[in-house]
Amino acid sequence: MSDKELELDTNRLLITKTDLNGKLIYCNQSFIEVSGFNEEQLFNQHFESIKHTDMPNGIFHLMWQTVRQKKEFNGYLKFRCHNGDSYWTFTNVTPFYNVTGSIAGYTYAMRQPNAAATMMFSMYYEQMKEQENGQSSDSSAKSSLKLLIDLLSAMGDDYEASVFKLQFS
Repeated sequence: MSDKELELDTNRLLITKTDLNGKLIYCNQSFIEVSGFNEEQLFNQHFESIKHTDMPNGIFHLMWQTVRQKKEFNGYLKFRCHNGDSYWTFTNVTPFYNVTGSIAGYTYAMRQPNAAATMMFSMYYEQMKEQENGQSSDSSAKSSLKLLIDLLSAMGDDYEASVFKLQFS
């Protein structure tokens, strides 16, 4: 991993789609260009395989928990590029449906996040990563998510309210 962090163009929208299990089935050209991976390296890979090592499992636990309840997830996610660089996104994840009305997969729309938000959430995520160290992945994700919920609750917010407050202020 490099220390270089890319900043997305404010007019650029990165789009991916996954199947129900989180395997990538579509990536738009903007996503491919920013990530530096080619289609063959991305398709059928799990979406989380491109997350940055700074990202706590608890955030992805929250994301999956939310979308599996047929709700939208909005959050700050940090990804790694093929060359080791990284980039932050404000990510909206929504289920998409097949003709029978069942969830067929998930669409991820990613854009440039508010800089103040990434600064704040990177501190939260660092604490969550510390919480996860030395624990099994499932219990660590739940315990780090609880830590985040407690931190935000002490400020009178939940994750979604905090995300929107920072992104659109």
